[in-house]
Amino acid sequence: MMCHNDNAIQRRRLFFALWPDDAMRVRLGREVKSIVAVAQGRSVSQANLHLTLLYLGAVEVSRQAEVVAAVPPLKSSQFTLQLDQIEYRPESGMIWLAPSSPPDALFSLVSSLRGVMRAVGYEFDDRPFLPHVTLMRKVSQADDAKSITPLAWTVGEFSLMVSESSPQGVSYHSLHTWKFN
Repeated sequence: MMCHNDNAIQRRRLFFALWPDDAMRVRLGREVKSIVAVAQGRSVSQANLHLTLLYLGAVEVSRQAEVVAAVPPLKSSQFTLQLDQIEYRPESGMIWLAPSSPPDALFSLVSSLRGVMRAVGYEFDDRPFLPHVTLMRKVSQADDAKSITPLAWTVGEFSLMVSESSPQGVSYHSLHTWKFN
């Protein structure tokens, strides 16, 4: 929300994420539709499907360039993320798609992002990274986990995203994208 008060500090909710290309987004959207048919909750719109790497929270607009500049060129190669498990988490009311064996490159990326963001003064919780793509929220009822055909997601980049709220709901937009070498 942008304020017109000169004394107010303008902030935006920022996070780093793996952002699927259109073909992968369509495949993920099919999984959402199949789950919506057997669960009661609010599905994540196909346009918003992603895998969060690191949530920074409300960041002053004036510090966005600092966030981008803090991320060094990556020496990582693209990797494949095999999304092969659908999980229902009753305690959080969420259903998500996750890899049963996440690649080491994914954990290395998250560790690097945490390190560079701490170096420029950002703090966040130290919970272990649990890679997943949220498919539904506020789930009140879900059948037992259904099996899926594994989705192979070739990851060659990640993005700094902004979360924006409007009367139509939340939408995410990329502010900057880093490609792997």
